[in-house]
Amino acid sequence: MPMRPELIRIPTDDGGVDVFDPLLDRLHHFDPADAQRLDDPDARLAARLAAGMLLDGPPADAIRRSVVAARRARPP
Repeated sequence: MPMRPELIRIPTDDGGVDVFDPLLDRLHHFDPADAQRLDDPDARLAARLAAGMLLDGPPADAIRRSVVAARRARPP
């Protein structure tokens, strides 16, 4: 399953990548070995991506709906 499209990948000096999640305001760091496999993860990395809610699919849709609803409920 692919990663959520709104995630922002930022290369780091160590050869890894930071993945910023603008919906949940979280930053995830991946070392160089994992960074190279983000688009084709092994089972261990896929489990880490799922646990961090970084994969696209029904759970991601629920996150998006929740964030939009919360933002709509805030006064302008």
